[in-house]
Amino acid sequence: MRLRIAEKLKDGAFDGVTAVAELKQSPCYALLLEAYAKLQTGQLYASDYHGSDHIERVMLLGAIIAQQQGFAPRDTELLLIACSYHDIGRVDDSRDDRHGRRSADKLAGLRGLGLDAEELRIVQAAVATHSTKDRMLDAFAEEYGVPAAKMALCRRVCKALKDADNLDRVRIHDLDVSYLRYPESRQLEQTAEAICRLGGRRKW
Repeated sequence: MRLRIAEKLKDGAFDGVTAVAELKQSPCYALLLEAYAKLQTGQLYASDYHGSDHIERVMLLGAIIAQQQGFAPRDTELLLIACSYHDIGRVDDSRDDRHGRRSADKLAGLRGLGLDAEELRIVQAAVATHSTKDRMLDAFAEEYGVPAAKMALCRRVCKALKDADNLDRVRIHDLDVSYLRYPESRQLEQTAEAICRLGGRRKW
C-alpha cells in the first residue's frame, strides 16, 4: 500500500506549513520517516474515515507534538507506534469507546514493533485510553502492568496520542481545541487543516 502522506511529506508538499518545516529541522523527522517505513499497513483498519490516511496524518501530528514537547528519541518512537496502531481494533467507523482497548490487546500479537515488554505495556495503556476518558489511564496502566516509575512517560505518550488523534477531527469539521491537553497543541488547528488540505483529503 502506498503511503500518500509520507510521499507528499518527502516531496515537500507540506513545506509551507510552519510546524512541518520546524519538524523537518528536528531529530523527530527522521524518526517519523522510519516509523512510516515500518508501518504494517496490512494491520490497519480499512476505511476512508479511520484508515491509512488518518493514521499517516496522526503520525505526522504526533511527531510535531513530540518535537514541540521535547520528547526524547525513544519516547518519540513509542508515541509513533501508538499513533500507528491506535485504531487496529475498530470494527466500524461509529463512536466506539471500546476500540482503544481492542487495539491495545491486538498490539500484543504484532511482530516487529521493536518493543521490550515494559515498552509494550506503556503503548498498550496509552492506546487503550485514547478512545475513553483521560482518568481511565491509571486503571489501564495498572491492568497492562505499567511500572509506577514509567507512569509519567505513559501519561505523556497518552496525552500526545489523544491530541494528535483529536487534531485530525478537522477532517470532519468537529475539532474543539479546548479539549486538547497540551497548550501548544491548541495552536495546531490550522496546521491540521493544512495537512488535510495539502494531503488531498476529500471533504466529509
